[in-house]
Amino acid sequence: MGSARGAEIAGGFVKIGRVTGQFFGCSEARAAISLYRRRSDIEKQEQSGVSTRRQLEIAVEGRSVWVEGDESVITWIESYVGGWWTAQSTMNCGRRRFVGKVGNVWQMPSPADNKRERVETYFGTIAEAWRKDGAVFVVVDGGKIGYCWDAGSQELVVIGLDPAAVAIDLNRIARAALTAELEGDGWVMVHAACVVDGDAGAVVVGPKGSGKSTTALGLAAGHSFGLLGNDRCFARVEDGHIRCIAWPGSVAVGLGLLNALGWTEVLAKGLREGARNHPAQRAEVVRQILRGDSRSLFERGKELKYEILPRQFSELFGIQLVREGYVTRLVLPRFEHDPAPVCAEDVVRNSTLTSVGDGYPNFLGVGFLNSKLSASAVTRVIEALCSLDVELPVFSKGRDRNPSTLEQLAERIRGGNVR
Repeated sequence: MGSARGAEIAGGFVKIGRVTGQFFGCSEARAAISLYRRRSDIEKQEQSGVSTRRQLEIAVEGRSVWVEGDESVITWIESYVGGWWTAQSTMNCGRRRFVGKVGNVWQMPSPADNKRERVETYFGTIAEAWRKDGAVFVVVDGGKIGYCWDAGSQELVVIGLDPAAVAIDLNRIARAALTAELEGDGWVMVHAACVVDGDAGAVVVGPKGSGKSTTALGLAAGHSFGLLGNDRCFARVEDGHIRCIAWPGSVAVGLGLLNALGWTEVLAKGLREGARNHPAQRAEVVRQILRGDSRSLFERGKELKYEILPRQFSELFGIQLVREGYVTRLVLPRFEHDPAPVCAEDVVRNSTLTSVGDGYPNFLGVGFLNSKLSASAVTRVIEALCSLDVELPVFSKGRDRNPSTLEQLAERIRGGNVR
């Protein structure tokens, strides 16, 4: 969703709740939110005498955002981004902050003029939005999640009864804000995997299902490469070289690839010992892993996968996560019987992404969430990636030839030191 749509949202009116027959604005809404918090949470705080709220600074490449919220919310975000970006507790938030609250979404009475904006939020979800006194309000899924952006206080509130849902949305918004800042500094998000070993590294690009995960995870698991990203990363040209930095996200791995990596039993053991699943993880996938069944699961033609959380890579599988590195090879993998890529430049060009086009539109109409990506930065990255030596590994759907293919690929990547 572009900025024009965001301005359209901001031009409406909002009535966000009712107390003794009176409508109230953003500051009153936040006060009312605390009244609607679940009684059990309030009682626990009163009995312990200790606040369960915490503040966290998330930083990358000199840019920071601050998130605040219930302990369960902040702990989840910290574990999610901390492997690839810096995440540390703080007592001092910046002027702009993102707040997560576990509690009932404020009740939305019908506005007197009955004017509502229907807006598209993430992944095509339709929500309702209004504005009052400079504050924008959005309610999604019939009240499961609510948002309030107060331009005056520079505070964005995410609220809902499910701590995991609040954490996921708060993390998405904080990550989108940092992505926009990085784009303003010339970084380009690339839909690619990336592995690094010292001064050598590789960006792995290709369409969905081409073998990006097979390549990156295979090099990380079997050949001691650091994993900078499995699905996307940022790239920028510096002093004639391509430098990449991580974009934190969970990694969806199919059951067949889990088995090929030798991770099925390791993951099953970790789950039995209390390893946490991603909140959106499909239960049938977990059940099949616990049974030791490596057959792929599909639903309406789409493969169901296990979402590996960033810190699980080191905690369960011994994979090192790296935050930045230089790349010296462009890898375009494919599986046997799939057509070979015709033009590397076309593949690379189709792999560039923006924060706005990343499935999470700026439905609040907040300026700092808009993409700051420049066409010149994209052109420089595409040209630099296409100037790298290209590797074209071909993988088997089974496990027979893949180890030797990965071994040869690892040797060639390490032979391309930028120094």
